[in-house]
Amino acid sequence: MSVEANSFADEPTGLADAIDLAKTPSREREENLLTGMSAVIGRKWHPVIVRQLLEGGPSGFSELKEQIDGISGKVLSENLKDLEGHQIVERRTVSTRPHRVEYSLTEPGRELEPMITAMREWGREYLHT
Repeated sequence: MSVEANSFADEPTGLADAIDLAKTPSREREENLLTGMSAVIGRKWHPVIVRQLLEGGPSGFSELKEQIDGISGKVLSENLKDLEGHQIVERRTVSTRPHRVEYSLTEPGRELEPMITAMREWGREYLHT
């Protein structure tokens, strides 16, 4: 899903929109930042993909698919495009023959590490799965 196709029309669609919210009143800004973050990291596979890139470093599509249990190629592709649209992941062509791309985290993506760690710790403590 691209930034333009975001279904949260009145909510922030990406990092740039979230940064622009610094000019809005405090309570409204906080609410918009939270809903904006939810759009970026609140989807089922987003934190898993970010965690994998944090732990494994830059990876090709096939590597990511093998390393993330239960994700289909279609879902991985859609989620990578969405994260790329939110400027969390960047896609780089490594070679043209054979065609190979590599996905890595941007600086804002790497800065999600404390949040991903906190989510994992909270899950271990309270979800008991």
